[in-house]
Amino acid sequence: AAVLARAYASTYTSPVEEHTFADVPRSFWAYNAINVLFYNGVTVADPFRPEETITRGQFALFLKRTIEKK
Repeated sequence: AAVLARAYASTYTSPVEEHTFADVPRSFWAYNAINVLFYNGVTVADPFRPEETITRGQFALFLKRTIEKK
């Protein structure tokens, strides 16, 4: 989430509201990046499971959704 949020900062819309995730507290270091992806429809998962390793397929889907936003 952090990598995509930084790399595509000019593509994503800044969230106007914060989403409450079941497993990501607002104090989590990547909360803002995860919220950006959720707000922009790049991820729709809740719980987000931030401690799990992302799969190639998940990253490809995130990237596809990002590219479609352009």
